[in-house]
Amino acid sequence: MSNRLEEALEFLQGKKSVVVTAHERPDGDALGAAVALRRVLNGAGINARIVGLQPVHPRYSFMLEEGEIAAPTENWLDGADALVALDCGNFDRIGKFSEVAPGKVPILNIDHHASNTLFGTVNWVDEHASSCGEMVFRLARQAGWEISPGAAEAMWVAMLTDTGRFCFENTNPGVMRIGAELLELGARCDVVERNVYQSVPLKEFELTRRAMQTLQLEENGQVASVSLTREDLAELRCSAENAQDIINLPRSIVGVKIALFFYEFVNSEFIKVSVRTIPPYDATKLCKGFGGGGHARAAGCKVAGTIAQAREKVLERIHAIWFSSPGGK
Repeated sequence: MSNRLEEALEFLQGKKSVVVTAHERPDGDALGAAVALRRVLNGAGINARIVGLQPVHPRYSFMLEEGEIAAPTENWLDGADALVALDCGNFDRIGKFSEVAPGKVPILNIDHHASNTLFGTVNWVDEHASSCGEMVFRLARQAGWEISPGAAEAMWVAMLTDTGRFCFENTNPGVMRIGAELLELGARCDVVERNVYQSVPLKEFELTRRAMQTLQLEENGQVASVSLTREDLAELRCSAENAQDIINLPRSIVGVKIALFFYEFVNSEFIKVSVRTIPPYDATKLCKGFGGGGHARAAGCKVAGTIAQAREKVLERIHAIWFSSPGGK
């Protein structure tokens, strides 16, 4: 991985104007890594701007400067001599405006998903990294770039959210050492905790209640699923961003080894499926069968049809690959 890190640094050398982006509907890692990278690049004399990442959940607004994220336009790459894509397993994940980017500028792909399609001109993909926030920290440290308190706090958000508050199995001593250094650099753990985890809108509680009313258990209680319709989201004036944490509820049930969350995209024929697993079940093994990907314990995919149809297809595949014969994992 050190060679790939050096390639990433070489890619950025001599660049004057860089566009930074990550996947649409960004989680804490995508947003935190993008904000941190923009700030350390600007501090290093490289003009960096963030484009896309829409929409942003209000819980993360506390760490954004006014106008720090620009909405994409037809000319969103004008004036840039490079594009950095963060936390994207494939290039389509940055959204509809991805179709105008290939070939226009060289791309640095920074990611920690094992299923990454290596779409960049240079690809720094480290599946052993806890988060893209961690990778941005390592990039800055290797380059000798200053990490401001604001950049450190954005990295903290990225690492905190992708490690489940430093509790998931991607947490290791190296991650904790980086976390300690970020606190020394000025990251405010209390401010992050209050905004990210203790500022939940009332409508999200109602959304969670509706999802839990759909709870179903399969395979002798080892598989749990919940779902939300587009009508649920519309009636409560919610978006998919308001439902990011719902998957954690079926995962927390005693005996559940595979948790599923199905929800409808607005104006789409596909159902989004979020998957969480515990060892030894590999979430990517399930999602790759539907063209998706992610991590061993957290992955996602899209399945055509209604929620009921998607649920049937996913449960059939789960049974086939894990429960059709004793010991099948």
